[in-house]
Amino acid sequence: MTENQKDMFLRALTEFGSCNVRVIGSSMWPFICNDDILCIKSGFKKPQLGMVVAFFNSNQLIVHRILCYKKIIDGVWRITLWGDSSPHSQSKILSDHIVGSLSHVQRKGKIIKMWFSPPIQILVLPLGFLLQLILIILKRGSKSFKIN
Repeated sequence: MTENQKDMFLRALTEFGSCNVRVIGSSMWPFICNDDILCIKSGFKKPQLGMVVAFFNSNQLIVHRILCYKKIIDGVWRITLWGDSSPHSQSKILSDHIVGSLSHVQRKGKIIKMWFSPPIQILVLPLGFLLQLILIILKRGSKSFKIN
């Protein structure tokens, strides 16, 4: 995202309360897929376990899930975030760096409903890892798992 695009995104959040962005990447697969459209809403106040939030790392908008948080002072939390399919890429940020939270996901013109509340979503995250592992195994074939 260019500096100008970042400014337009932040202005839209402020003026309209939400902004749509197209996903490039797969760190939140299978919940969020490459080319999905995310509606990010402004007004983040308090973290919730499993909540999906947006923040900037330089000019890159990152959308990840809250794994845990700890209150530092009134209104400020230290938050650990991660992508559903990339637990090794955890981010630790302060809550005042969060620009918004996920309202909904649009995939191929249809709204994807969040079937579980955020805390329940945390419990089903291992399914994403399992699906990813199965795909890797299928791509490699059974020769990779021969026992001598």
